[in-house]
Amino acid sequence: HYLHSLNSIVQWKNVSGGKTKALFCKSMDGSIILKRIKKSEKDLFNRCGPQYFKHICKAIAHRMPSILVKSIGMYKVKLGNAIASEFVIMENLHCGIAPTVTYDLKGSTKRRLAKEEKGKECVLMDTNFKENRKGEPLALDAESSKFLVRSIHNDSLFLSKINVIDYSLLLMIDEKGGRIKAGIIDVLREFNNAALAEYHTKRAINLGEVPTVVEPNSYKTRFKNAMAKYLIGVRSLRDTKI
Repeated sequence: HYLHSLNSIVQWKNVSGGKTKALFCKSMDGSIILKRIKKSEKDLFNRCGPQYFKHICKAIAHRMPSILVKSIGMYKVKLGNAIASEFVIMENLHCGIAPTVTYDLKGSTKRRLAKEEKGKECVLMDTNFKENRKGEPLALDAESSKFLVRSIHNDSLFLSKINVIDYSLLLMIDEKGGRIKAGIIDVLREFNNAALAEYHTKRAINLGEVPTVVEPNSYKTRFKNAMAKYLIGVRSLRDTKI
Protein backbone atom coordinates (compact mmCIF):
# COMPACT_ATOMS: atom_id res chain seq x y z
CA HIS A 1 0.00 0.00 0.00
CA TYR A 2 2.85 2.37 0.90
CA LEU A 3 4.68 1.93 -2.42
CA HIS A 4 1.41 2.15 -4.34
CA SER A 5 0.60 5.46 -2.63
CA LEU A 6 4.04 6.87 -3.49
CA ASN A 7 3.44 6.20 -7.19
CA SER A 8 1.08 9.17 -7.43
CA ILE A 9 2.17 12.28 -5.50
CA VAL A 10 0.85 15.80 -6.07
CA GLN A 11 1.66 19.14 -4.46
CA TRP A 12 -0.78 20.07 -1.71
CA LYS A 13 -1.45 23.62 -2.83
CA ASN A 14 -4.41 24.54 -0.65
CA VAL A 15 -2.67 24.02 2.68
CA SER A 16 -0.61 26.53 4.60
CA GLY A 17 3.02 25.67 5.36
CA GLY A 18 2.94 27.61 8.62
CA LYS A 19 5.64 30.09 9.61
CA THR A 20 8.30 28.20 7.62
CA LYS A 21 6.18 28.11 4.44
CA ALA A 22 7.17 24.48 3.99
CA LEU A 23 6.25 22.67 0.79
CA PHE A 24 3.75 19.83 1.24
CA CYS A 25 2.83 17.05 -1.16
CA LYS A 26 0.39 14.20 -0.66
CA SER A 27 -0.49 10.90 -2.26
CA MET A 28 -3.56 10.76 -4.50
CA ASP A 29 -5.26 8.40 -2.04
CA GLY A 30 -4.66 10.93 0.74
CA SER A 31 -2.93 8.50 3.11
CA ILE A 32 0.61 9.91 2.96
CA ILE A 33 2.12 13.41 3.25
CA LEU A 34 5.56 14.58 2.16
CA LYS A 35 6.97 17.67 3.89
CA ARG A 36 10.12 19.41 2.66
CA ILE A 37 12.46 20.01 5.58
CA LYS A 38 15.37 22.33 6.34
CA LYS A 39 18.95 21.24 7.06
CA SER A 40 18.50 21.68 10.83
CA GLU A 41 15.43 19.42 10.71
CA LYS A 42 17.29 16.87 8.59
CA ASP A 43 20.19 16.82 11.07
CA LEU A 44 17.80 16.33 14.00
CA PHE A 45 15.99 13.47 12.22
CA ASN A 46 19.31 11.77 11.43
CA ARG A 47 20.46 12.07 15.03
CA CYS A 48 17.22 11.20 16.83
CA GLY A 49 15.55 8.95 14.27
CA PRO A 50 16.46 5.69 16.06
CA GLN A 51 14.96 6.97 19.33
CA TYR A 52 11.86 8.17 17.51
CA PHE A 53 11.23 4.81 15.82
CA LYS A 54 11.86 3.02 19.13
CA HIS A 55 9.15 5.20 20.71
CA ILE A 56 6.71 4.46 17.88
CA CYS A 57 7.44 0.71 18.02
CA LYS A 58 6.86 0.75 21.77
CA ALA A 59 3.49 2.40 21.21
CA ILE A 60 2.48 -0.22 18.63
CA ALA A 61 3.97 -3.38 20.19
CA HIS A 62 3.16 -2.63 23.82
CA ARG A 63 0.03 -0.54 23.23
CA MET A 64 1.56 2.46 24.94
CA PRO A 65 -0.79 5.44 24.47
CA SER A 66 0.67 7.75 21.85
CA ILE A 67 -0.65 10.21 19.28
CA LEU A 68 2.73 11.22 17.88
CA VAL A 69 2.48 11.52 14.10
CA LYS A 70 3.99 8.45 12.44
CA SER A 71 6.86 9.28 10.09
CA ILE A 72 7.89 6.57 7.64
CA GLY A 73 11.31 7.99 6.86
CA MET A 74 13.35 10.76 5.27
CA TYR A 75 14.12 10.72 1.56
CA LYS A 76 15.75 12.92 -1.05
CA VAL A 77 13.05 13.71 -3.61
CA LYS A 78 13.25 15.47 -6.96
CA LEU A 79 10.06 17.09 -8.23
CA GLY A 80 10.21 17.64 -11.98
CA ASN A 81 13.24 19.71 -12.95
CA ALA A 82 13.72 21.15 -9.46
CA ILE A 83 16.82 20.45 -7.35
CA ALA A 84 16.36 17.41 -5.14
CA SER A 85 15.37 18.23 -1.55
CA GLU A 86 14.97 16.27 1.67
CA PHE A 87 11.42 15.31 2.54
CA VAL A 88 9.95 13.55 5.56
CA ILE A 89 7.21 11.09 4.61
CA MET A 90 4.48 10.70 7.22
CA GLU A 91 0.91 9.63 7.75
CA ASN A 92 -1.81 12.10 6.79
CA LEU A 93 -3.81 12.72 9.96
CA HIS A 94 -6.62 14.19 7.85
CA CYS A 95 -7.21 10.79 6.24
CA GLY A 96 -10.43 9.17 7.44
CA ILE A 97 -12.11 12.31 8.76
CA ALA A 98 -13.85 15.28 7.16
CA PRO A 99 -13.28 18.02 9.75
CA THR A 100 -15.45 21.10 9.82
CA VAL A 101 -12.74 22.89 11.81
CA THR A 102 -9.05 22.17 12.42
CA TYR A 103 -6.83 23.63 15.14
CA ASP A 104 -3.06 23.73 15.60
CA LEU A 105 -2.62 24.03 19.38
CA LYS A 106 0.66 24.81 21.14
CA GLY A 107 -0.55 25.89 24.57
CA SER A 108 0.36 29.55 24.10
CA THR A 109 -1.70 32.53 22.95
CA LYS A 110 1.26 34.66 21.80
CA ARG A 111 0.63 35.37 18.10
CA ARG A 112 -1.68 32.36 17.98
CA LEU A 113 -4.59 33.90 16.07
CA ALA A 114 -5.04 32.69 12.49
CA LYS A 115 -6.83 34.49 9.69
CA GLU A 116 -8.73 32.50 7.12
CA GLU A 117 -7.05 32.39 3.73
CA LYS A 118 -9.40 32.32 0.78
CA GLY A 119 -9.16 29.08 -1.21
CA LYS A 120 -7.02 27.36 1.41
CA GLU A 121 -7.82 24.86 4.12
CA CYS A 122 -7.57 27.16 7.13
CA VAL A 123 -5.92 25.79 10.26
CA LEU A 124 -6.87 27.82 13.33
CA MET A 125 -4.81 28.31 16.49
CA ASP A 126 -5.03 28.59 20.28
CA THR A 127 -6.62 32.03 20.41
CA ASN A 128 -9.17 31.01 17.75
CA PHE A 129 -9.99 27.93 19.85
CA LYS A 130 -10.62 30.01 22.97
CA GLU A 131 -12.64 32.65 21.12
CA ASN A 132 -14.73 30.16 19.13
CA ARG A 133 -15.58 28.18 22.26
CA LYS A 134 -16.03 31.32 24.40
CA GLY A 135 -13.46 29.98 26.85
CA GLU A 136 -15.22 26.63 27.27
CA PRO A 137 -13.18 23.39 26.90
CA LEU A 138 -14.06 20.67 24.42
CA ALA A 139 -15.75 17.79 26.27
CA LEU A 140 -14.70 14.21 25.48
CA ASP A 141 -15.99 10.90 26.74
CA ALA A 142 -14.01 9.64 29.73
CA GLU A 143 -12.24 6.83 27.85
CA SER A 144 -11.03 9.09 25.03
CA SER A 145 -9.93 11.74 27.50
CA LYS A 146 -7.92 9.21 29.52
CA PHE A 147 -6.18 7.95 26.37
CA LEU A 148 -5.43 11.50 25.22
CA VAL A 149 -3.98 12.57 28.58
CA ARG A 150 -1.71 9.52 28.72
CA SER A 151 -0.64 9.99 25.10
CA ILE A 152 0.23 13.66 25.59
CA HIS A 153 2.23 12.76 28.71
CA ASN A 154 4.18 9.98 26.97
CA ASP A 155 4.85 11.89 23.78
CA SER A 156 5.75 15.25 25.33
CA LEU A 157 8.10 13.49 27.78
CA PHE A 158 9.84 11.74 24.89
CA LEU A 159 10.15 14.98 22.90
CA SER A 160 11.60 16.84 25.87
CA LYS A 161 14.24 14.11 26.27
CA ILE A 162 15.44 14.60 22.69
CA ASN A 163 15.44 18.40 23.18
CA VAL A 164 12.48 19.13 20.87
CA ILE A 165 10.16 22.14 21.19
CA ASP A 166 7.48 23.97 19.19
CA TYR A 167 5.36 20.88 18.52
CA SER A 168 1.57 21.14 18.27
CA LEU A 169 -1.58 19.17 18.83
CA LEU A 170 -3.41 18.98 15.51
CA LEU A 171 -7.07 18.77 16.50
CA MET A 172 -9.64 17.99 13.81
CA ILE A 173 -13.31 18.29 14.74
CA ASP A 174 -16.12 16.82 12.67
CA GLU A 175 -19.05 18.70 14.14
CA LYS A 176 -21.57 16.97 11.86
CA GLY A 177 -20.41 13.44 12.64
CA GLY A 178 -19.59 14.11 16.29
CA ARG A 179 -15.98 12.91 15.97
CA ILE A 180 -12.55 14.31 16.63
CA LYS A 181 -9.09 13.18 15.60
CA ALA A 182 -5.86 14.39 17.18
CA GLY A 183 -2.13 13.96 16.70
CA ILE A 184 1.10 15.65 17.76
CA ILE A 185 2.90 17.19 14.79
CA ASP A 186 5.87 19.47 13.96
CA VAL A 187 8.39 17.48 15.97
CA LEU A 188 11.60 18.52 14.22
CA ARG A 189 12.59 21.75 15.96
CA GLU A 190 15.46 21.43 18.41
CA PHE A 191 16.09 23.83 21.27
CA ASN A 192 19.54 24.89 20.06
CA ASN A 193 21.54 28.12 20.28
CA ALA A 194 19.32 29.81 17.70
CA ALA A 195 16.20 28.93 19.70
CA LEU A 196 17.86 30.15 22.89
CA ALA A 197 18.71 33.46 21.22
CA GLU A 198 15.11 33.76 19.99
CA TYR A 199 13.87 33.13 23.53
CA HIS A 200 15.96 35.93 25.04
CA THR A 201 15.16 38.36 22.20
CA LYS A 202 11.41 37.81 22.38
CA ARG A 203 11.42 37.98 26.17
CA ALA A 204 13.15 41.35 26.00
CA ILE A 205 10.69 42.62 23.37
CA ASN A 206 7.73 41.34 25.42
CA LEU A 207 9.01 43.12 28.56
CA GLY A 208 9.71 39.94 30.46
CA GLU A 209 6.66 37.93 29.40
CA VAL A 210 7.42 34.30 28.54
CA PRO A 211 7.46 33.79 24.72
CA THR A 212 6.21 30.76 22.78
CA VAL A 213 9.73 29.37 22.43
CA VAL A 214 10.99 28.06 25.78
CA GLU A 215 13.34 25.27 26.85
CA PRO A 216 12.04 21.68 26.39
CA ASN A 217 10.90 20.91 29.95
CA SER A 218 9.07 24.21 30.27
CA TYR A 219 7.50 23.69 26.83
CA LYS A 220 6.36 20.20 27.84
CA THR A 221 4.77 21.43 31.07
CA ARG A 222 2.99 24.34 29.40
CA PHE A 223 1.78 22.10 26.57
CA LYS A 224 0.39 19.44 28.93
CA ASN A 225 -1.31 21.99 31.19
CA ALA A 226 -2.91 23.83 28.28
CA MET A 227 -4.24 20.65 26.63
CA ALA A 228 -5.74 19.60 29.98
CA LYS A 229 -7.67 22.90 29.97
CA TYR A 230 -8.66 22.74 26.29
CA LEU A 231 -9.92 19.13 26.40
CA ILE A 232 -11.71 17.61 29.38
CA GLY A 233 -13.34 14.24 30.04
CA VAL A 234 -16.86 13.71 31.29
CA ARG A 235 -18.46 10.52 32.57
CA SER A 236 -21.23 10.18 30.01
CA LEU A 237 -20.83 11.66 26.57
CA ARG A 238 -21.82 9.91 23.37
CA ASP A 239 -20.96 12.32 20.61
CA THR A 240 -17.28 13.32 20.86
CA LYS A 241 -15.09 10.24 20.61
CA ILE A 242 -11.55 10.10 19.29
